[in-house]
Amino acid sequence: RAYVEGKIGGVNVLAGRYNAYLVNGNLYDEHADGIELSYGKDVKLTAFYMKPTDQYPYCGIRYDVANEEFYYDAVLYDKAYGAKLESKIGVVDANVGYTVFKDGVGYQVWENTEANDRELGQQDDNKIWNVGIQTDIAKDVTLTADYLKSDVKKMHDNGAESINFGDDDGFVVGIDYKGAK
Repeated sequence: RAYVEGKIGGVNVLAGRYNAYLVNGNLYDEHADGIELSYGKDVKLTAFYMKPTDQYPYCGIRYDVANEEFYYDAVLYDKAYGAKLESKIGVVDANVGYTVFKDGVGYQVWENTEANDRELGQQDDNKIWNVGIQTDIAKDVTLTADYLKSDVKKMHDNGAESINFGDDDGFVVGIDYKGAK
């Protein structure tokens, strides 16, 4: 990793190859090349733009029409950007965020017939809202809870039937112990 971090006026700037950690690592937890700008103390606004260095297959689905089966395939996004707002409300740290994985979801429909093999494909942005809290519940024990909601539930392609990706939202609850190894 090679990055620079410092303040320009009241804005904290992080730029270069750094460990991007989105939504407590539930949305993204890998190295990225990019820039992150943060401003504020009691209420902090953070915005980022990054190019992931480790691209994993997210939401890639191939549907074989003839056999009526789904297969998972790679969809490699090359950019992500977003913003989050954080604040302490009493004993609770609260946050809300929005992240876009450019071309981060897609599918391929294969029509396998003896006379005609063809592939229809589509890729779209995956836009994700999140809201979360974090609070200490005992000495050295922290409770986190995050809700994530994507705009991707179904996709359509050139009149083909829609493909249902399943749930478009989810909850993640975690307990961290400071002394855990």
